[in-house]
Amino acid sequence: TFHSNIFPVWKEMKEPQFISKIVSYAIFSVCGCYLILGVFGYLSFGDKVNGNILTNYPNDDIAVSVGKIALMILIVFSYSVLAFPVKY
Repeated sequence: TFHSNIFPVWKEMKEPQFISKIVSYAIFSVCGCYLILGVFGYLSFGDKVNGNILTNYPNDDIAVSVGKIALMILIVFSYSVLAFPVKY
């Protein structure tokens, strides 16, 4: 939701000239997280990775069930975050 929320964040900042540093730190930290997750996903499953990583794990595992529920909650509550910039 970064690109749609940048304008409300910029409007609320006291010193908006620092926005380029904040954006750079955010992009590099997210790229680092994706790189780490991608490497561990590849090391776990090799070339047999499905498009949905949760389908690679067994359904009877409690951690996978918790992950699916967490993903569901994330999707349900992200709608308000995505709709927030519409009012500006």
